[in-house]
Amino acid sequence: MLMTKTASQGMFAHMLMPDLDDAELATPMMIMTLLPAGIAGFAIAAYIAAVMSTADSCLIGPAAIFTNDIYNKRINPGAPNLQLMRVALAATLLMGALAILIAYLVPNVLDLILNAYTFGAAGLFFPMLGLLFWPRTTATGAFLSIILGGSSAVVWTIVGEPWDFSASYLGWFVGLPSLVAITLLTAHSGEEDLDLFRT
Repeated sequence: MLMTKTASQGMFAHMLMPDLDDAELATPMMIMTLLPAGIAGFAIAAYIAAVMSTADSCLIGPAAIFTNDIYNKRINPGAPNLQLMRVALAATLLMGALAILIAYLVPNVLDLILNAYTFGAAGLFFPMLGLLFWPRTTATGAFLSIILGGSSAVVWTIVGEPWDFSASYLGWFVGLPSLVAITLLTAHSGEEDLDLFRT
């Protein structure tokens, strides 16, 4: 349903404003063109609020993961709450700055979305299969397989997919051997719930 609405907005914008150069401005320009001034102001405010709400969720999530799963568990176990809050604030600021830099370097958001989907499709496929069907799979093996497989696929996409070889296939070729090799070299940690994927 969401994709249908988005596609409809794009088609309407193309019919009403065929000379619009930046496709990402289609919705704001339609609001400003079709609605009266007062209502357009409210609609633009709601549009910006929705974007900001999505952006702050995308910042809070990674910052919380870094603070709880990396800093509190690996770097400084048992850190007091005040210190964790300061680390979370610093992580949010750094990730926000990184997001602004990425948006500046890659102004087309669709390219970023496609790279994110490529990373997920290439990186998550075999680790999820391993967790579901191979009980020997370790968290370390799955994590590093996701990073190596997904990153290699994104890099292959950025360089233009030489020889017309799909980036997802390259990610799978990197991710599967990485998963098997790292899993065989590592052991399950005490934090892993080995029964989670067996029920």
